[in-house]
Parts: sequence; C-alpha cells; structure tokens
Amino acid sequence: MPAIKIFVIIGIYTLTCISFGGLILRLLQGKGPREVSLSPWAMLLTAFLLGQGILANLWVLVALAGWFSPAVVVIVMAVCFLAGIPFVLGYLRPLLRQTENIARDLILDSWEWKIVAFLIGYLTLGGITCLGAGLQGDAVNFYMSLPKVIAASHRLSLLPGKSIYYPLGLQGEMHYAALMSLGLADAVRLFTWITALAGALLLCALGSHVGVGRRGQWLILGMVFTSTAVLWVTQGKTDLFSMSLGIATYYWAIQKGKLQLRLCGLFAGLTLIAKTSYLLTLLPGLLILEIWQHRNMLDIKASRSAIMMGMQALAKSLFIIGFWMIIALIPHLIKNGVLLGNPLSFIYNSNPKGWHVEMTGYYSPRLYLTYLVEVTFGDYRYYDQLGNISPWVLAFLPLTVLLPRPKTWHESQLLVLTLSAAIGTLLYVIIFPGYIMPRYILATLFLIGLPAIRAIEHAFKIDRPPHLLTIGGMVSIVIILISTALNTTASGTAAGYRLPSFYPQRTWKYLTKGLDACELGGAHCQVFTVLNQQAKAGSRVLMDTDVTYWLRPDLQQCASDKPLTAYITQDSTGKVQMLWNAIFEEGFSYLIIDKNRLAGSLENLQPPSWVQTTRIAHEEYMEIYRLDYIDPPTAAQWACEQVRPPAWDIFRLHLPQ
Repeated sequence: MPAIKIFVIIGIYTLTCISFGGLILRLLQGKGPREVSLSPWAMLLTAFLLGQGILANLWVLVALAGWFSPAVVVIVMAVCFLAGIPFVLGYLRPLLRQTENIARDLILDSWEWKIVAFLIGYLTLGGITCLGAGLQGDAVNFYMSLPKVIAASHRLSLLPGKSIYYPLGLQGEMHYAALMSLGLADAVRLFTWITALAGALLLCALGSHVGVGRRGQWLILGMVFTSTAVLWVTQGKTDLFSMSLGIATYYWAIQKGKLQLRLCGLFAGLTLIAKTSYLLTLLPGLLILEIWQHRNMLDIKASRSAIMMGMQALAKSLFIIGFWMIIALIPHLIKNGVLLGNPLSFIYNSNPKGWHVEMTGYYSPRLYLTYLVEVTFGDYRYYDQLGNISPWVLAFLPLTVLLPRPKTWHESQLLVLTLSAAIGTLLYVIIFPGYIMPRYILATLFLIGLPAIRAIEHAFKIDRPPHLLTIGGMVSIVIILISTALNTTASGTAAGYRLPSFYPQRTWKYLTKGLDACELGGAHCQVFTVLNQQAKAGSRVLMDTDVTYWLRPDLQQCASDKPLTAYITQDSTGKVQMLWNAIFEEGFSYLIIDKNRLAGSLENLQPPSWVQTTRIAHEEYMEIYRLDYIDPPTAAQWACEQVRPPAWDIFRLHLPQ
C-alpha cells in the first residue's frame, strides 16, 4: 500500500529535521541555563525549520562531493535523528499539555467558532491531497527534475540547459533529492506542505506574542490557507520554504538574548538562500526591529553615555546577526562558486529594474497606492503570479482604528512589527514594481495581516447589540472559508494549469492503489515514457522543451545544453534550415519537438539524405524523433558516458580539425 511507505518515510524525515534542529538549538545555547521560555510548540516548530534548513545546506555539500548515495543519506539521517532525541523527549510532555489546552478551549468555545475551526482545519489538512495534483510549471522544469537526477547520479552538478536556475538556493530541492533517494517519487511534495504548515503555526505563535488571542490564532492559520499563493504552489514548487523560514526570522527577531540573535541570523541567511527577493523586505525589517530592541538609546532624555552604550549594543547585535547569517550562507556560496564560478551569482537578476511590458501605462501610476489590492484580487501575468493573499487582510485592516492605543508607539510590538513589514514591502515595490507575485515575499505580507486579525478579534470582544461587527465579521470569515474550500477542491480528476490544489479522489487512489504512470503528467509524460523505453543508456537528446522531469536521469544529464533554435538557421531566401552537421557532431540520437514553439513538423525542415528521422512518439503538441545517420559527411565529436558512475558526463571525442 503506497500510503504506508509515503507516510513512514515522510514522518521519519520530519522527525529527523526536528531532532537535528533540537541538537543545533542546544549547541547554540551552550551549557548554561535556557535563555528563553517559549511555548513548546514554538520551540518544536523552530527546531523543525532550523533542522531542515541546515540539513538542506549539509545535503548541498554532500552532493557537491559526489557522495549523495542512499547509504550516505540514511547514515546522515540516523546520526541527526539520534543526536537530537533528548530534545524531542524533553518537549514531549509540555507539547501534549499545550495541545490539550488548545483542544479544551475549542471544545468550550461557541458553535460558530467550532465551524470556523473545522473549515480552517480542512484547508490546513487539505494539503495532503496535493498528491493528486499534476506537476506543472517550473516544478517539472527544475524543482523536481534536479532532485531526481541528484538521487540517481549521487551528485549535484550542472544539468544541460538548466544553468539559469542554479544561482537560486536549493532549500526545497535537496530535501526532495533526499526523499527520492529513500524511494519516494513525486510524493516528496508532501514535505512542502509540512513545511508550510510549520510556518503557519509559527506565525500563530508570533501572533500570540504580539497580543493575538486563541480565536485570532485560528484566524491567522486561516489567513495563510485562504491565500491562494500558498495553496497553488503545493504542486512541486518550493516558494513555501522561504515563507516558513522568513516567518521564523521575524519570530526570533522580536525575542531577547544571544540565542535570539544567533537564530535570527541563521534563519535570515536560510531565507535569503531560499528566496533572494527577501533581501529587500527582510533585512530592512530586521534593522528596524533591532533598533527597536535597543530603543532606549532613542530617548531624548537619556545621557550621552547611555546613548553611546545603546549604539554599541546595537552594533554588537547586528554583528552577531550578520555573522550567523553568513554562516548559513556559506554552503550556498560554495555551491555557486563550484558550479558557476561566482559565489555571489544569486544576487544577479536579468531584469534588475523589475519593469515588464505589461507594467507600463495602466499599472505603474497607481501601483504604489493599490499594491495590497493587486496582491489580493489581481491576476497580473497569469502564469507567474500564482495566487493572492487572503481577502481577510484588506477586509479587516480598517478595523484597526478600533484597537486600543498604546501609551507610546514604540511600546507596541505589533505596531513595530507591522511597520518593519510595511517598510520592507514598500522598498520591494519601489525597486521591483513589475513583480506582483505575493509568493516572493509571503512572510512579510503575512505580517501586515497580523494587525487585521488582531483588529477583528478585538471587534468581536467590544461589539454591542445589535452585534453588527460580529455578524458582518463572521459572515465574511465563513464565506471566504467556504468559497476557498470549494474553489480549491476538485470533485473529479481535472488537470490543467492553476486549477484546484486539493484532489481528494485522486489522492485516495494515489495512496491506496497508486496512479497510472502518466496520470499526473499529460502529454510530456506520455511521449517521454516511449523515449525512456527505447533510448539506450547515455543517448543524447536535443530538446525543444524545458520540461524534463519525466525523462530518465541519464537522458537528462546527456541532454542538449543549447535550445533547438540554436541549430536552426535561415538561408538567403528566408527558408528555414536545420544545422544537421552540428546535430550529428554533438552526438544527438533523439529530437524532441514542442509544436507550440516550432511551427510545423520535422519533415518540413527537409533533413538531408544521410539523416533518417523516425517519429517514435506523438501526443498532442509533442513529437519525438529517432535520428539515424548513414555515411555522415563529418565525424561525431561529443558523446555521453559514465565517467564517474552512476553519474553521466558529456565529453569531447575529437578535437575539431
């Protein structure tokens, strides 16, 4: 039964991350007494996110060394798991006690809040049914393709034609690779949902820290999972890793003590690895929060010596955060240095201004005043935005006028936290107005939602007959929850781009009987299956598609580094011609054509007499041809072999004359 295998492997891997994170927490804290006394759930979630973040870095180094075999993965996991067991056991009883208190509060609450909690629970746990969703977009281009090759080749190396992705961090991909080494396939996506759930629960803990009550914490959880930017990226994309790590950064930025500074720096570094876009939102926010932590130096009545001491303490705190942030970044810098020759390549962006053609005219003049509306209701750049944030943020923000005013603004953690997020978001919008993609800065946007949740919770408390605030608020909450549940749940087996995220029926079949080989893959999977069956090991494939997940790992490693268009030219009359000599010299045995990109069929390109083309697979817009050469006019110069098994490498056979 596939379900047993999937949940056992995912469960053990999750516990390994928690244990490893607990070990790191203990090492960071030293031999002294505990500096912090936070809720058991907050510490457990911190341990999980810290453990999986550092473990991903460790996997990068292991894979770069070419040691990423299943045996090594199991040994590393065993050491990490056993070393942190005391931490898990130490928090087990307090964790059960806190969970019991949460359940008791819900049981004693009113029936309408039980309904709200049930609907939020459905959206929260519905992530399990992402297993029935088809893989799409960048997931099948890189985020799932690379882990598949790493698991098969036991190393991390540049895949042909994929170098554009490598400056990015591999926080999610390395976990996928480890789980694939343990025998899972596309079910590794379940770990993304677990990570997102951990981030959402830690956001609830952050809300509790700034004054949000139990009901408000349920709404925080609902705010996360009524955001389609969260639900739509559970189909293999890795944006939710950066979201959860970013939330952990903010959570520890408002705590106190040396452990807080170390954790804040580590989480900040891990967040930047997972998503470089947080450079503009996270770092300015951390600076504001650290200045707030040393706010006594801003007191105009303070003596000069007190101000100097405060500035020195601030500089020391920033140094500690920066030091641990760099520690977290080191494996990423090593990876980029080894593979790309430039450790800082992740900072580069091909469109540094962030402007797109679609942004001119109608969008740009009003963007700065309507950004929250855009990320809530907009559908900018259909294939890229991939979802919005919860409508609750806009709906409930006006109610913040009802919140009690603090004696001084800098005494309100909620206000300072929101201010840090708002300034970071503003900087991002000013510099990258063309990227209206909430998934790039989800952690920061959710902080802006905290005062909205605090406001609606307070409105319920102070409401008086005829209870218009309560009725209006509850109606809004229930409508959004029900509509989100209905729109994200597929009743059948619909498949397509950006369709529902929850597939209960197909997931049940996946977990109990398993799905057909290409039930989640569509045309690409069907034609690639034929190629996988016919192609010899190490065959070179010239591809006119970015989708590679369903290709055999050896074929991915031996694929073309240049697009098909690099082998097409036009003669003086404008007639399109294929550079068949170059194709043969580079050793290509198969040709994949995406007819959405290349108009017509291969026969229209009139191959020469010494090239025989045989179409071996055809499905919708995809075609695959086998290339046979008879008395070619030149010699092959490139081939692909297992120079360092089980990995495959492209190498030169003959130097050009």
